[in-house]
Amino acid sequence: MVDLHDIILAGVLQGILEWFPISSSGQVMLLLSGLFGLEVVRAYGLSIYLHLGTLLSAIVFYRRDLAGIPRALFTRTGFWENGVLRLWVIATPISIALGYPLYIVYSMFLEGITLDVVTGVIGLLLVVTGIALAITGSKQGFRSLRDMVLRDYFLLGLAQGLSIIPGISRSGSTIAVLLLLGFKASESIRISFLASIPVIALATLYVGYTSGYVFIPAMFLGLISAFIFGLLGIWFMNILARKIPFYYFAITVGLIMALASIPLLFL
Repeated sequence: MVDLHDIILAGVLQGILEWFPISSSGQVMLLLSGLFGLEVVRAYGLSIYLHLGTLLSAIVFYRRDLAGIPRALFTRTGFWENGVLRLWVIATPISIALGYPLYIVYSMFLEGITLDVVTGVIGLLLVVTGIALAITGSKQGFRSLRDMVLRDYFLLGLAQGLSIIPGISRSGSTIAVLLLLGFKASESIRISFLASIPVIALATLYVGYTSGYVFIPAMFLGLISAFIFGLLGIWFMNILARKIPFYYFAITVGLIMALASIPLLFL
């Protein structure tokens, strides 16, 4: 097992990278296996478990969006009118239906399997979209959570489920899908992070229990470091989304995704 300071460092890395459009699980897995000597399968599981820390940072940061959920659960009409609950009810099963089988298959055949190119392709597509919007002067980027329709939930759920594989960024792919569907940059970040809460909760608790990480006290410090730096990461992404035009944001996110996938292809 990795040392305490290695767990804390992995938590810091997870916290910083989770909210940026690069694969945090892929980067953390490489850190744990390449630098700390942890076998690849265990590094993969630990990288997923550390998402529990960033999950808590998302809950704290978006606490106002979640405040109305308890009351909505016990009212006949409020349940379906609550945008976050509707997002969870529709998108989460789609993510699980795709993500769980991928997790099992990837864990079984981990050696030699990387799909980092997918993140790069998504990033390049987003760059092209951003350039096209800048040239045409399009005013896309006006939709919000309350405007979501079944197609949006479905595509968001698929993007989130696919990101269980290291190398495919969850935040990057989901934000990219939402931007391409015409959502505002700040709303794309908000919806992406809100959608992640039930999926990450289920995935981290499952992996943590089956791998025994929940019973290791040192893991608590890794989760704390992921939580603290996760808050900083969310704050920075929201500032970025509000300060620059929509098409600049799309180009920036796309470039980060594309460039971040290049080094991983050679490791």
